[in-house]
Formats: sequence, structure tokens, C-alpha cells
Amino acid sequence: MNKKLCVQNENMKLSALFGIEQPDFVTITGGGGKTALLTCLGSELKNKGKTLLTTTTKMRYPDDFEGEVIVTESYRELLSRLVKQHCNLYYFAERCIEDHKVKGAPPELLDSLFKVLADWVILNEGDGAGGKPYKIYREWEPVIPQNTTKLIHVIGCELLNEPITDMNLHRCPQELKGKRFDLDLFRESMEWFVSDKLKSFEVPKFLLVNKADSGNKMKAEILCEAAKPYFDGCIAASLRERNWYLC
Repeated sequence: MNKKLCVQNENMKLSALFGIEQPDFVTITGGGGKTALLTCLGSELKNKGKTLLTTTTKMRYPDDFEGEVIVTESYRELLSRLVKQHCNLYYFAERCIEDHKVKGAPPELLDSLFKVLADWVILNEGDGAGGKPYKIYREWEPVIPQNTTKLIHVIGCELLNEPITDMNLHRCPQELKGKRFDLDLFRESMEWFVSDKLKSFEVPKFLLVNKADSGNKMKAEILCEAAKPYFDGCIAASLRERNWYLC
């Protein structure tokens, strides 16, 4: 494989591999590390300009967030605080809910916000997977704002060739339990997701294969190669170890 190892340093940012720059509206979907990716990108981009992290679904409250957290259901209050620009990095949710989680905003609100905030980057988590490598989708998922300019789909490579269970597939149906998540099933899943769920979005689409740690790199590279027909770019990464490379 023609790959270039991109260990995080000043010249090899993960955000650069995705081509993220002001202004941009990135929605992240899938499983296996969406929130870690959101946080990593936010940490990189705060030094380049104004960046807002948010969600159109539910996610864990950002306890260790580096910037300013805004929890409000008032669009006017949100816009007022963002325009004041006390820092470069913000996190926004509408309200706190059970299990130390927050509920995000409707996609239409984020679409409006992106039009107002010139030269900002919005990083949106548009999916939930219960912390598992991948998921089964409901009809209305993922929740992607129409003004999204880039899409990043995430999967954990540890799932490859493993028996499917409730522990590694969110909302695992009975008929899939015990079946192996092999390469054919992966290709089928990616083709369906891009052609069905992303069909109305004519924007760059990326796949990030997470958990490419020691012992799993081969799995990550196999998945990236198999996914190339469906995405504009495929990246193998270990977000925990903070290294990544374009496959």
C-alpha cells in the first residue's frame, strides 16, 4: 500500500488530511471514536481560528473541554456569546439530560448559525453508537445539517472478522448475532450507507478507520482499501495514540 505515516506534528495535522479550513461545516457519523475525533480536530483547529463543537443528537458532557462550554436553548444567547469571541474554541448544546449527557440542537439551527458565523469551523457529531465500533441505523439517522461541507464516517477496525454481538454493534439485530463482520459485510455496509444515507450530499466524504493500534494496523488498512470505491479519502488512525495515515 502506498501510505505516508502522519504522526501528529506541526506539519501533519489530522485536520489537514481532511482539508478542513475556515469556513467549514464538518459532520461526523458512524461509531468507534466520533467524540475522540471531534475533540482532536477541535484541539488542532483552535490555533487557526474560531471553532465550534456541537451535536445534532446526544453525547457525553465535555468535562475536560479546553474551551468555553455553552448550554442554552436560546439562539439569541448563543449567538451573543459566540460573537463576543472570548476564546477560539467553543462547545454548544441545548441542554443537559440524563446519564451526564447533553442534547444537541436541531440541524436547521446549525445551518442558520453557519451562515452567520463567517470564517468559523463547525464540527458536528451527527450520530450516536453507544461507544461501540459500529451501529445499525434507524430511518432518521444520521442527523446531518444541509449546509454540511464535509462528511467523515467512522468505524472501529477491531470489528473486522469478529463475531457480531450486542457489545460491538449498536442495536444488533438477532439475525446478525454470531455472524462474522467480514469484508463482504463491511463493503455492503459502506456501499449502502453512502448511496442511501449520504445520497443528497454532494460534498467530500471521508472514512476514518479507528483503533489502528499495535496489532490492529493490518485490519485498519484492509478496511481502508476495501472502502476506497465509496469515499473520497480513507484514513487509518489510532486516536488514542494520536497517529494516523492516509491509505
